[in-house]
Amino acid sequence: MDHARNLSQHASITLDASASYAVIDAKIRSDFHDNNDVSDMLQSNLADQKEQTITYHTSEKRHYKVGRNSRVVLYQQVFLYSGIHSKMNVFKTTPEPLPNDQLLEEVPIDLVIAPRNFIKGVKVVYGDHLSDRPVDCVKSWKGSPLREGKDDDVNDGFGGKFVFLVPEVTTNVAEALTRFETIITSKTLEYDSLSKGSSGKNRYLRPVRDRRNKDMYITDLMLAWYKRTEDENYPIDQDIWPNLSKGYDPISINEGRDGPDEFLVWKTEKAYTL
Repeated sequence: MDHARNLSQHASITLDASASYAVIDAKIRSDFHDNNDVSDMLQSNLADQKEQTITYHTSEKRHYKVGRNSRVVLYQQVFLYSGIHSKMNVFKTTPEPLPNDQLLEEVPIDLVIAPRNFIKGVKVVYGDHLSDRPVDCVKSWKGSPLREGKDDDVNDGFGGKFVFLVPEVTTNVAEALTRFETIITSKTLEYDSLSKGSSGKNRYLRPVRDRRNKDMYITDLMLAWYKRTEDENYPIDQDIWPNLSKGYDPISINEGRDGPDEFLVWKTEKAYTL
């Protein structure tokens, strides 16, 4: 990201300082691209861009013959890149130490970056029929084909309106959310009700932006259903959905209602701004 910042300041490209950029492709010189260590690490960084430390240890024995009254200086090529430190399987011997200008070589890497999308809110959309479901609404992760898409209706099974959630997206990190809270009350609040037309208390989603979250913001939303027993208590552990990707946090929408529990779950990722 430091390199991208320098480019935006000194080159003829424009980057939005309010956005967080992700690398979507990287190209490197062929002799390094063909190296498995470098290639694997670059692809790993592209596929799963998050802060982590992965260390590989290898050992190797090499034998060199040194004549009497002579010496051999042994060098090993090392590849250094942002977040990558790899000792290559390339060695060189010289009778004398190499000058400093031959010890370092810049290797250009062409990066393709794009602004990342974050969730800045959720629009509540009402309908009278299932066909009113927006194509971009939050989808159910554990939906059954027998329900014909009703899993996407957060008010399904309780009467009243069809209620769908449509995520609102932004590239501006200052607008991104960190979590949601469920409000269950008999009062009428400023938010759109998730239980419109149903009996019982009103249910609302309150968007939260917590500045203490260390720059972790919501990037993805989905719905998940679970039928719990009377012996189970909240909060629901993520192990209930073993196939749901790790890193998602759930809140219950239907807590206190009869029938299956429905959860809004979201994924957060760290944002890096210029």
